[in-house]
Amino acid sequence: MNIAAFHMLPSGGGARLASQNISILQHRFSWHIHSVEGAVEFPNLQTAALRRHSFPQGKRLSGVSRLFAPLLLMNRLRSFGELCVRIASEMNSEGQIALVHNSMIIAAPPVLDHLSIPSVYFCYEYPRHLYEKPRIRRTGSLLGDQLLLPLERRERQMDRKSVAAAGTVATFSPYMRNRLRSVYGVEAEMVYPGVDSAFFSPGELKVKGSHLLSVGALWPFKGHDAAIRSVSLLPRSIRPPIVIAADREFPGYGEKLKRFAARSNVDLRIERAISDESLLGLYRSAKAVLCFQHNEPYGLVPLEAMACGKPVVARNSGGFADNIRNRETGLLFHDPASEARDLILEIISDEGLSNELGDAGRDFVISSRTPESCAERLAHVILASGKQPASSPFLSPRSMKQ
Repeated sequence: MNIAAFHMLPSGGGARLASQNISILQHRFSWHIHSVEGAVEFPNLQTAALRRHSFPQGKRLSGVSRLFAPLLLMNRLRSFGELCVRIASEMNSEGQIALVHNSMIIAAPPVLDHLSIPSVYFCYEYPRHLYEKPRIRRTGSLLGDQLLLPLERRERQMDRKSVAAAGTVATFSPYMRNRLRSVYGVEAEMVYPGVDSAFFSPGELKVKGSHLLSVGALWPFKGHDAAIRSVSLLPRSIRPPIVIAADREFPGYGEKLKRFAARSNVDLRIERAISDESLLGLYRSAKAVLCFQHNEPYGLVPLEAMACGKPVVARNSGGFADNIRNRETGLLFHDPASEARDLILEIISDEGLSNELGDAGRDFVISSRTPESCAERLAHVILASGKQPASSPFLSPRSMKQ
C-alpha cells in the first residue's frame, strides 16, 4: 500500500516519534514523504521516496523585518497555504492514504483541505497560543500582541478548517484526546508513543548522577523556570546544578533563565541543539530528571529518562500522568514549588528510592511503551482510515464557536 506522508516538524520528540514510526513501517508500506524547508530531516529511511519543498518565507524574522511582522507573517500563512495545495496534489497522485503530521506554520497543515484520498491527521499538539488561557505572550509586549490579533484569527480559521477536513484524527494521550474534543469537537484515535529502550538505557555501568536535568525547548510553558525556582529552595550545601537540554528557543528566553538562576543562586548550564548521543549522556549522568512543563501533551522526556533508569519528578499536569504512576514509576507534584522541592530532596537524599523508581520506570517502558507497539497501532489506524468513507471526524459544530 502506498502512503503519502507530510510533516513540517521541528527537532525534538515529535520528529523523533514520526521518524521512528515510519522507519519501523517502511517495509510494510511504500512511503512518499513530503517535508518543508525548515523541518527536521528524517534519518534511516532507505526505502522511502523523500521530497523536500522550498519555503523561504518560513525563515525566522530578524532585524528590521520584525517591524513588519504582522504583514510578513500574514503573507507567510498565505504562501504556506498555496504550497500545501501543490503538495496535496502530489500526495493525491502518489498515495492511497495520507498521513499528515503537524507543521510549524499552522498546527493542522492545509494539506488536509485538498486531499482526495483518505487521510489521518496525527496531531501532536494544537496551537496552544490560540486556545489556552491565559494567553501565551508572543511578542513580549501588549501592543505587539494586539497587532498580531488579525494574524491569529486567520491562523485559527485555517487550523480549524484543516482539522475538519481530516478523515481520521489520531493523538497520543487521553489528555490530548480530551483537549482535541474540547477545542475542535473531534474524537481522536489513540496511539501511545514508545521509546527505544535499547538506545535510551542505563548503560553497562550505572552512573551516579551529578546534576538535575530539564529537557525541552526554551519556551515559557516548558517549566524550566519552575525547576530553577524549586531547586533554589534546597539547602545551598546540597543544591545540585541544573542542566537544560534545549533544541529551540523563544528569542532571549535562555538569557532570561540564566539571570533568574544567578539571582536564585542556582548553578545553571544550557546545552543547545545537542545530538541524541549527547542527550543520552546527560540522562545517564543525571541525579533525576525534572519535568515541570505545564500541560505537556504527552511527554517523551520522562519516558526517555525512565528508559535510562533515572527517577523522574514531574508536574501532575497534561499527559504526564498517563505514564508516571506516583511513587511507582516516578514522583508527581502539583503546583507549589515547595512540594516539588521536597520531592527533589527526597530523591537526592534516598539512593534506595532513586534506584527503585528508576528500575520500575525502565520496566514500564520496556513492557508498555515500545516503538513497535506504537507503530503497530498507527498501522492499524492508517488501514482502518482507508476503509472509511471520506467524512469529517467532528462530533458536533458546538466547539466551532470557541
